Amino acid sequence: MKARNSDAATVTTGILIGHEIGEWAGVTFGRLILKKDDGERSELRLGRESLGEIPKIGSLIAVEHTKGTLPEILKIEIIKEPKSTFHQAISKPYESSLFFAELNSLVMCVLTEVIIGLLVILMGLFSGLSDPMALIIFGLCGIPHIIIAYLIWNKGGQ
Repeated sequence: MKARNSDAATVTTGILIGHEIGEWAGVTFGRLILKKDDGERSELRLGRESLGEIPKIGSLIAVEHTKGTLPEILKIEIIKEPKSTFHQAISKPYESSLFFAELNSLVMCVLTEVIIGLLVILMGLFSGLSDPMALIIFGLCGIPHIIIAYLIWNKGGQ
């Protein structure tokens, strides 16, 4: 193998948005697709001389690679950050169409669950006059709806 010229190498920082990795005869190879800060995508080849571990998709990474039409990865480094905002940035244009994007839909889900739970419990109360087990059965079926509403309300606001 010939030595690489360090002047022909550059470092690109971005978010890993995809990869196609394979292995043949103990050598890992493939390509990584990186989304840079300016929004441009770069496709980089992973070969025998590549150093570093293959990160998870969505990781912020710095890749040292050769220049040219088919850039080959020399070294991969994972940049440690508290949280990756990749998925938040991607979903931002679509948030108005998401189900839990607005508070109104969350409130409607919670109200629906509470009303269903109370109606099932009331059915148990009215049926309990003729059959005492109906109150227990309908009560046990109605209470989970109220619990689900509580969980949606607490976790949905995050």
